[in-house]
Amino acid sequence: MRNPVLWLELRIRIRERKLWIVTCIYLLCLFAISAIAITTAANEGLNQDPSDTGMTIFGFGVYSLLGLLVILGPLASAGSISQEREQRTLPALLNTPMSTPTIVAGKLLAAWVFILWLALLSLPFLGLGVIWGAINVGRMLGGLGLAVAAGLVSSAIAVGLSGYFRRSLTSYLATGAVMFFWLIVGTLLLTLLSSRGGESDPMKTHPFLFYAFYYHHPVAPLVYLMTDEGDPNTPLYIIPFSLAVWAVLTVLFFLLACRGLRRRPPAKG
Repeated sequence: MRNPVLWLELRIRIRERKLWIVTCIYLLCLFAISAIAITTAANEGLNQDPSDTGMTIFGFGVYSLLGLLVILGPLASAGSISQEREQRTLPALLNTPMSTPTIVAGKLLAAWVFILWLALLSLPFLGLGVIWGAINVGRMLGGLGLAVAAGLVSSAIAVGLSGYFRRSLTSYLATGAVMFFWLIVGTLLLTLLSSRGGESDPMKTHPFLFYAFYYHHPVAPLVYLMTDEGDPNTPLYIIPFSLAVWAVLTVLFFLLACRGLRRRPPAKG
C-alpha cells in the first residue's frame, strides 16, 4: 500500500521511545495477567484438569487483551491529526498532491498497525489455552480477531475526533466521552430500562434495547464466543451484527475526520 502518510507515521512511531515504553508495559500486563490466571486455577484446584486451567488462562487473557486494546488504541490515536495542527505541520501536509481521504487513511492505518502489533505480541499468551487443550486454534483466532476488531474501531473513533477538533486536549476529552458512553453509559441504560418492568427475561421482552445498547458492545460478541453453546436467548448473528455496527462507526468517524480537515481555519483579525 503506497500511502506516504502511512509510512511517515510508521517511521515516526518506530523512533519514538513512547512506543517501546507502551509495548513493555503491555507485555508486563500480559505476564501479570497470565500469572494471576495460573495462580487462580491452581488455588481453585483446576490444575487437576489441564483444559480447565487452559480455559481460565485464555479467558483472563482474551478479556484483558480486549480491554487493553480498547484503551491503548484511542490513547495512541486521539492526537494523531490534532497534533499536526498544533505543530503547524498540517497546512504543508494538506498542500501536497494527496487528497484529504488519503491523509486520513494514512493516519488511521498507522493507528491500526499499532493495534495489530500489540495483538501479535499477545499470541503466545492466548496460545496457552490451545496448549492446555481448552480451545482449538479457530476459537482462539476468533477471540483474538474480535478483540482486534474492537481495538480498530476504537482507534477509528479517536482518529475521527482528532481530525474534527482543532486541539489535542479537546480530541482526547471527546474520545474519552464517546468511549465512556459506548462502554459504560449504554450498559447502565440497558440495565435500568430493561429492569423497569420486572420481567424475568428482558432479552425477549425488550430486544430493541439490547440491539441499541448491548449487542454492539465490544464485550458482547466475545462473551457469546466464549460460551460453548451460546446463550439460547442471544441471536445467533450477534457477531456479524457487532462487526457491521463497528464497520459503520469506522466509516462515520473516518468521514468526520475528512470533514474536519476540509474546514478552513477561522480568519484572523
